[in-house]
Amino acid sequence: MKYVIIFAMIIVAIFLVILVQIPKGIEPLTEVYFEEHSELPKHIFANQTYNFSFTIKNQEYDDIDYVYNITVADASKGYDLEKGQIMLKDKQSKTFFQEFKFERGFERARITVNIKKQNKPKIDSMFWWPDPNYPTEVNIHFWVEEITGPVIIIEGD
Repeated sequence: MKYVIIFAMIIVAIFLVILVQIPKGIEPLTEVYFEEHSELPKHIFANQTYNFSFTIKNQEYDDIDYVYNITVADASKGYDLEKGQIMLKDKQSKTFFQEFKFERGFERARITVNIKKQNKPKIDSMFWWPDPNYPTEVNIHFWVEEITGPVIIIEGD
């Protein structure tokens, strides 16, 4: 009986050592969101300047380098509005202000903010296996539609 109790105590000790090694409720993430999302432009005129802002917030428990790319795409083509790189410390955030203008007519276009993490947080190495669901890229977007005025057609007699 004495050996059974000693064996049980050893099993419990091993279990506790393993349990201590497991991270407790830590889920690293990066927040990316539009500021004043309800105020984003929806219907716009060509050749007028509009703007929006977005925020990147580091909740990764480590300093992370981010690369951001803001693109505009309509049915015929797409182009980059702005590209950049920023390093955010843990719990730090940065808000970006972006202006845009369509030089030509369009029907509908998508404005996308793409964020890529350049390095993984150190907390990720605490797990025994790689997390297949850990996102290294985050995208947010909104759509705009062109407002066109009435078309006047003059026909000759």
